[in-house]
Amino acid sequence: MLLDLIYKQYSYKPLGICGVSSGPLGGARAVEQLRLVSVELRMLPIREAIYFGNVQSLFNESGKINDPSYEKKAKTFLDELKLCAELLKPAKGRK
Repeated sequence: MLLDLIYKQYSYKPLGICGVSSGPLGGARAVEQLRLVSVELRMLPIREAIYFGNVQSLFNESGKINDPSYEKKAKTFLDELKLCAELLKPAKGRK
């Protein structure tokens, strides 16, 4: 697994996870399993996740997302990821 090979570059860094699937759950099971694996690799997963379910109908012909609620979900996700990155800055380089 690629994460095993490059985990030193990602250890002690915040991690945001997005799930994608053709079903309604948006890869929720995969996201939860990856969260467990990431902790063992010393990554710091944030609480928020974004689940992109039913991707075959999620976007219109011009590539824009059909569901406007994703804008708020993405903002919440990115704000939390940014906050965690800022909080961890003082510890950068310490391991």
